[in-house]
Amino acid sequence: MRRVIPGLLATALASAGCSVILGIDEHSLATGRDSSASASPDATSAVESGLDGAGHDAGDASDANALAEMGTDGSGGTGSDVAGDGSSAPPDTGGDSTTPPDAGADSSAPPDAGGDSNAPPDAGVIATTDHTPTKDAYVRDGPYVGTNFGSDVALQVKNAVGFSRKTWIAFDVSQFTSITAAKLRMFLTSLDNNVPNPVFVNVFSTPASSNGWGELTITWNNEPAVGQQIASISVDAPSVGMWVEWDVTAAVQTEVGGLCTLVIDGQTNSNRGAFFSSREGPSPPVLRITGK
Repeated sequence: MRRVIPGLLATALASAGCSVILGIDEHSLATGRDSSASASPDATSAVESGLDGAGHDAGDASDANALAEMGTDGSGGTGSDVAGDGSSAPPDTGGDSTTPPDAGADSSAPPDAGGDSNAPPDAGVIATTDHTPTKDAYVRDGPYVGTNFGSDVALQVKNAVGFSRKTWIAFDVSQFTSITAAKLRMFLTSLDNNVPNPVFVNVFSTPASSNGWGELTITWNNEPAVGQQIASISVDAPSVGMWVEWDVTAAVQTEVGGLCTLVIDGQTNSNRGAFFSSREGPSPPVLRITGK
């Protein structure tokens, strides 16, 4: 008597590279050996006869169970030859599982927003930015009325007859269409030691006609016209080595889209000098603008 291996199982076995025998006699079923052949060491006979290694009849399994059993090797393991090289390695799941993904590469991350503080603001966006001068210099009376100090690393302020100094400073605000706040910031490097009194340092606006002065040509004798006082602060010994600032919003707003020149002078007859870093020095002046 021969039993027929169902067609679906036969097809699956054939696709797996097994030789399929469609009939098995009763003797084979009783002994677990094919009666049409002598005892053979061929290890594939168990597969060909549909029997497991212990001689049990595997032919009664349904097609679904037989297909499920295709995932087991001869020893009852669960490996399958996926790579086609005879090995029972598991399939490749997409790469080296021990290598972590790159957690630091966010393609949507915005670029670094830092850079040149004199860069123009984005159109339509109100921002606060710092701007260094386009030119600065101080002028001096007495024997120095014809001397230019435009390349000096210091900007000096003093109001004393024969020893007076005034600072001229200009900022380009042509990139702005609207300014809501502006502060002049300067780094105080030292004070005169002649007298101990605080020094009132005043800031003045200038008319547009005064913007043509030259950093390397301006002197006490040829300085342009000075406008009205717009801000004042007091500095003394504890202020040395620190940034000081004046609110100059009103003056800067009138120069939107152009050049803004400011003049810094000491209070009349204060007789004490204040010294600031120039744009050639280590801590140049800054005009801090909020606008767009």
